[in-house]
Amino acid sequence: YILKDATMNAMNDELPRIQEQVYYGHIQSHTDVLEKFLSESSYKRYNPSITGKSTEKKRFVSLFASYHQEDSVLHDISYLHSHGTRDDAKPVTHLLAVDLSSVTGTKLLHEAIRYLMDGSNRARVGLLLYACSDSVSTILLMKDIIDRT
Repeated sequence: YILKDATMNAMNDELPRIQEQVYYGHIQSHTDVLEKFLSESSYKRYNPSITGKSTEKKRFVSLFASYHQEDSVLHDISYLHSHGTRDDAKPVTHLLAVDLSSVTGTKLLHEAIRYLMDGSNRARVGLLLYACSDSVSTILLMKDIIDRT
């Protein structure tokens, strides 16, 4: 309940700012409010000392291998991106551990793929795929999911 109260208080603190933006026409019905406030925030998403000050689209460079051991389970995570945005820097990563042998896991993977197919160019989906049942091949399950998507 403490987290819920803190979240509600933070939202109420931002409400006058949102109302002001709507009143002056800076926020329309089609405006992504989160993206608008993140772009106006005094805190930058990317540090210009690291990424440079150019206005061109930032590219993602993985430094993951230099920080983690070779036998880490995190090396098995595959990232899915919307078409044509694989190298773009993404502000949001959704990490999913998916049991391909369960109906719930299959639905979760299907929704993640649909999310990216609908054109989310600001996010990527990280997948750790596994199957609790040894009777079915993980590759066959993936083929079935992709065929349905």
